[in-house]
Amino acid sequence: MVEFSDYECPFCAKHNKNVLPKLRERYIDKGVIQYVMMDFPLEFHAHAKMAALATRCAGEQKQYWPMHDAIFEAKGQVNDELLAEVVSRHKLDLAVLRKCMDDPVQLDKLQSDIALGSSLGVNGTPAFLIGKINKNKQLVEYRRFDGVQSFETFANMIDSLKK
Repeated sequence: MVEFSDYECPFCAKHNKNVLPKLRERYIDKGVIQYVMMDFPLEFHAHAKMAALATRCAGEQKQYWPMHDAIFEAKGQVNDELLAEVVSRHKLDLAVLRKCMDDPVQLDKLQSDIALGSSLGVNGTPAFLIGKINKNKQLVEYRRFDGVQSFETFANMIDSLKK
């Protein structure tokens, strides 16, 4: 399952709060599905790119999900206070985080996510792809869902693919 997301998107935040925990409990944590986050910051969200970079760079220090969750809780409003809080709570190296966020390679990776999403018809967030992974580790036989979906919608799709 692939999610294209924007940290300032209220619909993405709703998915993160209400649906993702259930997906984690029933499928992700049990290894039933692989869940991949792709960044798709919308141009009109002023802090979305910085939020995506902060999360990616926290991931470089093995703290992707704590940063992801903290930024969604802050409605995507990344600032020095939020970064300092997450860095302190999860024992990240702030200098390494900031250096990573300023690295053009990270911005290129972010742009690659946007380009991939666009090539797959994504034009808003959240957007989800659910399918199978073939022997070349590519997502195949996928279906795209746009906008907030219920846990039941995802569960039905995931369960149908297991057959």
